[in-house]
Amino acid sequence: MIIEQQSSIHITQYLNRIMEEDHTPSYQRIWIDKYHGTTIFNPQQIAELTVKQKEEPRRADQRYVRTLGPDPKTKQWCQTLNDLLLQSREPHPNSHGLEKGRNTSTYIEPHRTQKKVLSVSLYNAFSSVGKKRVTSIARHLLGIEGNAATFFGEIATKHGKLNLGNPLAPQLLNIQAYKMDRYLTDFVRKYGLEYSRFLDELTFSSAYFIQTETIAKIKRIISRCGWMIDNETVNIQSGNHFIIAGHVVVPREGVVREKKEHRKEATNTIPSINQSHTNQANKALKTLTNPSDRLSREKGLIRNLKGLLNRK
Repeated sequence: MIIEQQSSIHITQYLNRIMEEDHTPSYQRIWIDKYHGTTIFNPQQIAELTVKQKEEPRRADQRYVRTLGPDPKTKQWCQTLNDLLLQSREPHPNSHGLEKGRNTSTYIEPHRTQKKVLSVSLYNAFSSVGKKRVTSIARHLLGIEGNAATFFGEIATKHGKLNLGNPLAPQLLNIQAYKMDRYLTDFVRKYGLEYSRFLDELTFSSAYFIQTETIAKIKRIISRCGWMIDNETVNIQSGNHFIIAGHVVVPREGVVREKKEHRKEATNTIPSINQSHTNQANKALKTLTNPSDRLSREKGLIRNLKGLLNRK
């Protein structure tokens, strides 16, 4: 099991209690913010998102997803179960999608100082996890037995599939993707890459470059774990500015500020040295009274001044 036995008992008891209630779960179409797990209620924003999805489905903002969401009572049940899982389950270090204490900032952090970024998305990640698999997770990984495990699979899915609108869906997807995270983590360590995942979005980065052969190996690992890559979402970015999870990622400000301050100090130091040497020469020239001596001594002072300026 991936959770402690005491936590498994609490989840089972809660499931047995809500099973006795006379309520049939229902679903409706909703818009959800994938990066925060919140439902969009603003009618104007919903209308704009709907138009964008119809006109340019591939260019629509991937942050907002139209999916199925449960009725308020079922949502409350699933949210309580999700909270119990968050408190008792230890996620993979590279999994950041709606995990406890993690968000888009922790997802982006490993890639902030890299030069090359590869972003891919899993094809139909949520719908590929079916009701049977969810029930199996409940029994073998969460320690839920009997009718409680069956009921868990029923309230977590709609039409036999996971839907992002269900509060339990992110946790179940992360559990299902744990094996893939483990294999990809071993792979990137071998090849000197960085890796992180936010639900169905995967990001790899390198300080130098990512070879085509490396990308092919990443695809094979994902395929062996039972997932498929959406080829239209494959995106390779280079330079100092990337777009990850809807955020524009730039190098850390501290590094840039430190370089600017260093250049400013170096620029301010040179004029002060030159000004000091010039003042010394002018003062010496003013003390000369004999015109014949002045010319010869001027040449000597100029030579000395050039010598001082050429010193490192």
